[in-house]
Amino acid sequence: MVESRQIAAFVVLPVAFIGFISNWCVAIVIRRLSSMQNSFGMITTSQSIANAIHSSLFLFYYVPMLLFNIEILKTYSQYCGHMLLIAYDLSTYSHLAISLNRFCAIYRPVQYDKIFSKRNTFIIITISWMTAILPTFYLYIYADCRFPYLETFWAFVFTTTPICKTITLYADFLKYNTIVCMIVIIDLITVSKVRNFKHKVTGIVCQSHAKKRKSEINFLKQEIK
Repeated sequence: MVESRQIAAFVVLPVAFIGFISNWCVAIVIRRLSSMQNSFGMITTSQSIANAIHSSLFLFYYVPMLLFNIEILKTYSQYCGHMLLIAYDLSTYSHLAISLNRFCAIYRPVQYDKIFSKRNTFIIITISWMTAILPTFYLYIYADCRFPYLETFWAFVFTTTPICKTITLYADFLKYNTIVCMIVIIDLITVSKVRNFKHKVTGIVCQSHAKKRKSEINFLKQEIK
């Protein structure tokens, strides 16, 4: 008889597998495409790697742990949880960097190549990785806040120590909500600019077509006369 934890594993399995394949493929393909050897491609690759690591952990750690009830994986699940937090942080920071990249491409097209030069992009990616990795060793190891697998919910959850509650409030809930709000605002501003530009271009094209049509009609009238 299939147990509840195994059902949870079967539910996660296809999602993790698709995420594993698609994100690693994106990371590899971008590295090989000459047209993507730019700032946007570099940051997207970084995000794809983070997402791929996240999916890989679920595919090769979480799913077997639940499917075969492997106790040793449950015992050391806090380390998998730690890696999941790092991967999620990196993906979130990369998403913010991509939003800023698009914003600059639309609002500062002349300065874009200077702002997001390969050197600056490398610095941004390095900062993203360091910001995602280094603080976690203090927050989730030294500060006695863990993110292990909990059998009751078949999920990774934070421990309920007082310090962990504080950390999850500021370093998890408030941080992610702030970044997500920033991404949404930046993307909305960018999309708004693109829409306005599109309307202007459409208006110019329509005026050009109208002038051309009027000229053709005048020419036709002259021919008739």
